[in-house]
Order: sequence, then C-alpha cells, then structure tokens
Amino acid sequence: MRFRLVLAVLFATSGCAHSRAYFHPTERVRGQTADGYLEAFYDLVGPRGAFGEAKVWSLGAYRSGDENVVGVTLELHNTSAQPIDVSANDLRLDPVRASEGTLRRVPPKENGVFRVVPGGRGSVRVHFVLPSEMLPGHVKSFGFVWRVKNLDQAYAQATPFREESYYYPSYYYPGYPLYYSPVYPCSPYDVHCVGFYYGWPYAGPPVIIEHPAGSPRRTVIVH
Repeated sequence: MRFRLVLAVLFATSGCAHSRAYFHPTERVRGQTADGYLEAFYDLVGPRGAFGEAKVWSLGAYRSGDENVVGVTLELHNTSAQPIDVSANDLRLDPVRASEGTLRRVPPKENGVFRVVPGGRGSVRVHFVLPSEMLPGHVKSFGFVWRVKNLDQAYAQATPFREESYYYPSYYYPGYPLYYSPVYPCSPYDVHCVGFYYGWPYAGPPVIIEHPAGSPRRTVIVH
C-alpha cells in the first residue's frame, strides 16, 4: 500500500513539473531576494558616469490565468540627480530556448513607461506570454534584454537565465528500494505555491499598464 502511494505521488508530481519552472541568472550573481531568488547585479554607467544600480531576477515560467508566462523583475536604484525611465518597448526575451524550438524577440504583455525618481528605488515586473502549445516546463533558458534611460544617456544589457531544479528529499520505506526522488514542482520560497500573489513594489508616480488586444479590455493603474 505504501509503495502504491509513493508511485501515485510521483506521477502527480511529474505532471505538475510542466506547470512551473524556475530559472536563475548565469552571470553577476551576488545575492538573492528575501524569497530566495538569485539576483544579477549591474552598475548603471553611461557617458556621463554612474547613475544607479540594477538587479534582475525571475519568478520563472508559470500559468497565469489562461496564459503561460515568464515573469522577470527589474529592480532599480537611482543614484543620480535625474530620473531613470524604463519603457516596455525596451524590454524583451531573446532568445527563449525550449524543447519545441527557439522563440525570438518576445515582447512583454505590459506597456507604458515607468520612472524612478532621483535617489529613489523602483521595481518593474513584466510578463512574457508563451505560445499556447508551450508549457512552462518546456522552457530551458532565456535571455532578458533590457534598457534604461537617464535623460541623454542609457544603459543596455542582456541577462541570461538557465533552468534550475528543486528536489524533494528521497523517501525510504523499509523493505522497498529507494525509488522516490521526483523533481520538486515549485520553490520552497515561492508564495505562488500556496496561492498568494506578490504586489508590485513601485516607487514614484504611477504607471498605466494596458493589456494588449485579445485580452480582457481593462486598464490597471499600479502605484
């Protein structure tokens, strides 16, 4: 009976693995968020000198409503006397490598411009919609291409991400071989596992995000 239970959990978990995938940056990793996501750090420097710092991290690929998406967060600290602007037009995934093939120049679902005031901190979370036939677990790696502006100077970068695996501990039952060690379907630090959702910690003036054509016609104002 115990062995049958172990097999049932194994099959259920292997199915869940396709509905969630986790990724970590493969360069400039010098820390992690309070929830355990690894961050890539960048010094923002232009022709007129340094103007801030950036951190890039990802919630991974997951199901959001009726869509499969990749979520990426860009955190900014403005150390200059001028605002830093982030336009959705300057953000994309390129490439996205999956078991079905490679996607190029995937735009974010959101649009608009977000501003971080001088001396302020801000966080922009964007979502990239995958084709309907591509499950989150099919994605193996992706590059997050981003660009920020500080008046007449700019900083551009491409942050590479690679899939990571979490594992349940192996369970041993006396009298049975050690078979059970499936892929963990979600990070132990991820509140999505228990049905919560992170707020967007924006700083500065609100940004208006309009959903693209084909999605529910509504406008969300995020503060």
